[in-house]
Amino acid sequence: MWILYLTGMRRGEAYRLQWKHVDLRERMIRFHATETKESACKRVPIHKDLIPTFERIGRVRTLGDDSLWKMGYHAMSDQWKNAMIKLEWSDPKPRINDLRHTFKTNCRRSGIDSEIREVILGHAGRKLDVSQRYGFVDDYELVASIDRFTYDNGFTQILAVPTHIPRP
Repeated sequence: MWILYLTGMRRGEAYRLQWKHVDLRERMIRFHATETKESACKRVPIHKDLIPTFERIGRVRTLGDDSLWKMGYHAMSDQWKNAMIKLEWSDPKPRINDLRHTFKTNCRRSGIDSEIREVILGHAGRKLDVSQRYGFVDDYELVASIDRFTYDNGFTQILAVPTHIPRP
């Protein structure tokens, strides 16, 4: 869950993450267009607090398998549901996708430019004006921005969708 919280990646992107995507030296995760929901290449800077996590995961690797972890697609969701049960969170319960919302809020509160936020989240290129469409955000800007990212920005409202709507 930490990787979702500090990168804003989708659960499916994190699940399919392979070592070929991860460049710890450059602190960048790169996805090919065929590997993203938007069908566009995506670059996600690696927050400095995630580097030890990647290094720890990298100590145990399976020959012939480039995956970062061995788990089923729904394992993260199952872990999330178990956490909500242990926390005794009442309805509406936050969804795992709410970590993306929290990431975007923390980016804004950390002073990260809106265009850079959209590049990291994978929304860049959708309905942008001409000045945004022709600007290019390089890897250095992404890493410099994530270095300004803080997650101790006070209370973050989670917009959770009710699992059921009571009838009148």
